[in-house]
Amino acid sequence: MDETLLITLCVQLGGYTLLAFLLLLRRHRKEISSRSPWLLTCSHIGNAIQGASFLIQLHGSPSQAQAVAIPQISSHFLFYFPYVLRGYRLYFVFHSSLGDTQQGHKYFLRHLRRSRQVWLLGVLALLMLPIVLLCTALAVIDRWGIGLYSHENEQYGLFAVIYIAEAFVEQMVLLGGIYALRHVDKDYSMSRELLFVSILWYFNLIFSYFNYNKFWTYEVFIRNTLIMCVSVLFPLLQSYRRPAMKEALTLQALRALPVVLENQLPYEYFQQFLRMRAAKTPTTVRDTELELAGDTVLNLYCRCTVYKDAPSLLEAEETVQDLHSFCEEFSIMPYEIVQEIDLKGRGVTGDLLIPAENFLWELLESHYFPLFQRSALFSILCRFVEQLELQAGRANFMSLDSS
Repeated sequence: MDETLLITLCVQLGGYTLLAFLLLLRRHRKEISSRSPWLLTCSHIGNAIQGASFLIQLHGSPSQAQAVAIPQISSHFLFYFPYVLRGYRLYFVFHSSLGDTQQGHKYFLRHLRRSRQVWLLGVLALLMLPIVLLCTALAVIDRWGIGLYSHENEQYGLFAVIYIAEAFVEQMVLLGGIYALRHVDKDYSMSRELLFVSILWYFNLIFSYFNYNKFWTYEVFIRNTLIMCVSVLFPLLQSYRRPAMKEALTLQALRALPVVLENQLPYEYFQQFLRMRAAKTPTTVRDTELELAGDTVLNLYCRCTVYKDAPSLLEAEETVQDLHSFCEEFSIMPYEIVQEIDLKGRGVTGDLLIPAENFLWELLESHYFPLFQRSALFSILCRFVEQLELQAGRANFMSLDSS
């Protein structure tokens, strides 16, 4: 074997081995564990073997290129199948139809083994078994001198057609996985990863229409390297970042107004409820003002809170002007609160907004929030949060977070 080729292979396989070692070493980190690290490692090994075989085909002798043709085929499927199994695992755990009812949850518990990586590794072994047997048979036939993989063989065109059909099926499976996983929680989703892999697979399929040559081999080698960067290198780099603190949203937490105001999802539901109330026709003048002012009360309270903690003179004065307009339009908040700010002069500070903030908070807590908790919109929010809790429990139970 040429010395340059040998050095190149050592560098390539050494880099892949180092990444595989780091992948397993940091498999307990959420950025890695959420990607099914054992399946991902199998795919990484297939990628490494296929990449090495392409290097030998590009720079080795014809006999060496012929010798790695069969391992190249089997490593391709070892590279591809784990993506399908990882997608199936996420679909089984997080698909919404499994979490909507108690019956669905019982189904999940009854078939829990399907979410285990050990079970999926067994499935991978079963998928690879006929591939390995077929490749072994081809290798034996090739040793008899038939040369099925040779370009000079008249059957080579048939093999090319089979390859294109197989690549097309792989592309369709990847696209189906992207669609099926579109609703998976973003902390676990692999839709973007599958989309990137699918695009590269598509270009590989286009180039395969040309004659089998070095240009196509270079394209496949570059494709595999880019996929390695997205599926392995990028998650590894993410695992070295300090994890962001993320407070879990629970049904119990939704009973507290501060939690609703501090989390984007319940805040949007609360704001939508206030806007829907304003669109209805109340019965009395007092009710009319309360219902119409709901969204404004929420907005002004949030602005008072923000500018009190990080005062900005211009923004605070704009808030005071809006408080004036609010008092003029609605007879809800005592005008003395705004007059007290005016008496202090134009040097508005965060402390001057505290009386207005306290009044708006009491209004939200005593009137609007109890109405929200009795609304249909709040029930929808609770069902959604309950489903999130159920999915989080499944993720922990199947060791997505800790294995």
